[in-house]
Amino acid sequence: MNYTTKKDARAKEGDTIMIDGFATDRDGTIPESERRLIGKTGVVTFVGGMGDLHGTWGGIGILPNDQYHVIEEA
Repeated sequence: MNYTTKKDARAKEGDTIMIDGFATDRDGTIPESERRLIGKTGVVTFVGGMGDLHGTWGGIGILPNDQYHVIEEA
């Protein structure tokens, strides 16, 4: 699997991605709101000024330490 992070700036608006994981909280856990999105796919609808990704996967942005991979480029 080809893993990347938002720092790599590979995903762009219109790309379809799969969420592979999220950075853990300070206590080493992943909140349920994020854990439920692991494995989901969606289309990137907006790339924020800091490179954060937003899309159709369920309301949580992909941040610098989160993992995803591009399934289909726009």
